[in-house]
Amino acid sequence: MSTSMDRLRMTVARRAEADRLLSTAWCLLPLVGALIGIALSFWLFTLTFGRPYMALQMTGTIYLVGFLASLIPSVLMLYLIYMLIKRRNTHFRRTQDLFADIVATLRELSAEKGVDITGQLSLVERYLSEARMEEVERSPILWVVLCIIPIVNVFAILYVLYFLMRDWYRHERREDDMWMQVNSALTALGYRPIDTRRPEPIPHRSFFVYLVLYFILPLIWTVYWLYTLVKDPNNHMTSQARIEDDLLLVLGGTPTAPPTPPTVT
Repeated sequence: MSTSMDRLRMTVARRAEADRLLSTAWCLLPLVGALIGIALSFWLFTLTFGRPYMALQMTGTIYLVGFLASLIPSVLMLYLIYMLIKRRNTHFRRTQDLFADIVATLRELSAEKGVDITGQLSLVERYLSEARMEEVERSPILWVVLCIIPIVNVFAILYVLYFLMRDWYRHERREDDMWMQVNSALTALGYRPIDTRRPEPIPHRSFFVYLVLYFILPLIWTVYWLYTLVKDPNNHMTSQARIEDDLLLVLGGTPTAPPTPPTVT
């Protein structure tokens, strides 16, 4: 069992790089951009009020200052989109490797103990096959480029928001099904089941409702939409880290009571 168990430990250790938690402060970028625009408009109004000739003389400067001021939040917004897509890819890939290692480890334990857990492992492998087909990688660079192109960027940004919201929800539901089968296999092998409770599971969010609210309250809803796309994966990866640690504890030591999940306030 040492080889498969070592691979499992290495895959768990990869979460330090693959499962990146982001600050919810990133969600304020659209608001920052809007505030910069309002501040510039007010500054230009006070500077040129009653002085039309000055406004004409400063046209070039006005455009340059406005462009540079709006460029910073725009670039940061593109970087946020890049990070959101990249961490989706890295987490999904690591999770697929994780369950492949879990199946290999449990299969070796099954052979050692002479216990048949073929049914449970077959279901995990079926879910894993579905994940590999559905959770395909998406190029962060390609989508960032599409988000820059005029007109195209409107549809590109909305589609990025759509597939990130959809993919994380489906990923967590499928993962919970796999953990259920892993727990069934552990019980059959004589181990205690691991604690797979999630304090804040990812809820099902209607893209249509979000889209309508986006057009009604574009600024406020964009901030909230980004907030969900940062917070939901953060909660998911935090819960998964605890579940993985409990699994290693069960497989690598004397069975103990499962840890209490963190309290969410």
